[in-house]
Amino acid sequence: MSDLPLVSVIMPAFNRADYITEALESVLGQDYPHKELVVIDDGSTDNTIEIVKSFGNRVRLMQQRNSGPAAARNRGIGAAAGKYVAFIDSDDVWLPGKLTAQVGYLEANPDVSVVHAELVPWSRGADGVFQRSSLPEIEPVKATIAVDPSSSGWIYHRLLLAPMVNMSSMVVRRSLFEEIGLFDVSLLRGEDYEFTLRASRVTRIEMLDCVAVVYRRHSEQSIKHFPSINYELKAVGLALERWGLCGPDGACADADQVDRRLAESSFNFAYYHFWNGNPWVAFRSFLNSLRRVPTRPKAWAYLFLSASKALLRSGRN
Repeated sequence: MSDLPLVSVIMPAFNRADYITEALESVLGQDYPHKELVVIDDGSTDNTIEIVKSFGNRVRLMQQRNSGPAAARNRGIGAAAGKYVAFIDSDDVWLPGKLTAQVGYLEANPDVSVVHAELVPWSRGADGVFQRSSLPEIEPVKATIAVDPSSSGWIYHRLLLAPMVNMSSMVVRRSLFEEIGLFDVSLLRGEDYEFTLRASRVTRIEMLDCVAVVYRRHSEQSIKHFPSINYELKAVGLALERWGLCGPDGACADADQVDRRLAESSFNFAYYHFWNGNPWVAFRSFLNSLRRVPTRPKAWAYLFLSASKALLRSGRN
């Protein structure tokens, strides 16, 4: 085991008592022997901490006041001793063989600093419970597996159109954080997306051609109050300001496609605020969508409706 590189697995947790046991077991049950598991509790108020402590010295627990996932991951990275850093959300599940395959790939490809894999969603059954029987048949990850060329390589230009990389499937060389920095704590959402965009400027990002993670779909994934900032739009906007449309390899995203993607993001963000949040935020976001794609009648209709709703609310106040 001493010849194998150490992998530090970072798991942020906030009020995940219902799910964290399976997440912890899926990491500790990996056949890759040289690993450490660091859980950063982000101010949980349920019994998440007690559950983590029940695993004894197999898990290192760190606690902090609620500061968000970026701050929790950064603290975990600071405490990590591994050559590689892996991440898993506290409600997700790794499949057997994941770490062995990913570490093997990184060891064989020293010019690659990020490797990830496919995910499969897991939804509640009719009884409201996450039943194993509701999952499709999934094979354990093979020790040696090829990458998916359609989702691998210098993917900066493709990331401008979609996030593509999920945090719970990612293994990263520790040296990458020293090169490009940690997660941006100013982003309450999308900090993983922003990090991946930065990473794609300095390294190929490879996706193994296999499913390696099961992620839960549930309402608790949404933060209690929808933010007034479109963090997805902010992450892409920062990238465009710094580097434009083209990646280090010279491949460029189509400007019209990027505009359409950002217009759609603005529309979806505005639509949520129109029905559930702040109508002035909705108005500004519908306007931003129309600046990018002015030929969408539905956006024009909602622009005027959100202005009317905001004015009506202001009159009542």
